[in-house]
Amino acid sequence: SAQQLSKPKTLSSKSTINPFVELEIVCEEGENAKLRTRTIPNNGLNPIWNERFSFTIEEPDFAFLRFSLYSSEVTRSSSDFIASFAILIQSMEEGYRHAPLYDSLGELVKFSSIFIHIA
Repeated sequence: SAQQLSKPKTLSSKSTINPFVELEIVCEEGENAKLRTRTIPNNGLNPIWNERFSFTIEEPDFAFLRFSLYSSEVTRSSSDFIASFAILIQSMEEGYRHAPLYDSLGELVKFSSIFIHIA
């Protein structure tokens, strides 16, 4: 789930956020993998995905897991970037976490977070 997502500046004031998350393993050796959640319509305040993903990682010492949040628009074929969070696989611990979100300039998006469970 996520909390208090900011509306991308590219959306009009009348538009609502239709968020989805793209999970990506970023590795040094180019063995990147990417998966995505379903889109939650009209809910930027507290979208809940409740989906499970698993990845096989050959070199966890140099791999990152990146959560990128986007807003999908029915009227357009493209998606608008909302925020992201990345973590080194080796530093991940099992359990529930609220992770802070950062905009495209790497600045903290105040009050926004993503709630994840690492198993």
